[in-house]
Amino acid sequence: MQQLKWLLLITGGALLLGFGSCYGLIRLASASRSCDRFNIDNIEVHALVNIPSVQSVTCHYNPDKQIKSNRFVLRTTDFDMNDFISRNGFKAISAPDATWAGVLAAATPSLQLPASGEFYANSGQRDTKRWYFLLDKSSATLWCALQY
Repeated sequence: MQQLKWLLLITGGALLLGFGSCYGLIRLASASRSCDRFNIDNIEVHALVNIPSVQSVTCHYNPDKQIKSNRFVLRTTDFDMNDFISRNGFKAISAPDATWAGVLAAATPSLQLPASGEFYANSGQRDTKRWYFLLDKSSATLWCALQY
């Protein structure tokens, strides 16, 4: 009986420590606005979009405007593009949203959006955060603007 009590106590402590560690990491990723640490995790936590495997990332955070902008070149061999589009709520569009294109251009001129492509978009707002994703399926490029 004594061994069972110790086993339950140790198991409960390990579970509590494990859950606490996960919670701490999520809070750390959520608070990070840096392009260096937790960049993709931070975007995923705020915008609830699962960013797939990437080949390259171009990121910029503008602290004056509190906007993080990214361009991800996706590694299409690691995921199904159509599944990514449907699971993350992207909708087909004919051209990038002019307002968000302006936000991206103002925050990071090097991340100019293309004039043509096979575009899909996802945007939203939660709490004080707003986001806009633009996917060019033909070039496997994903642009993201996250405003804090």
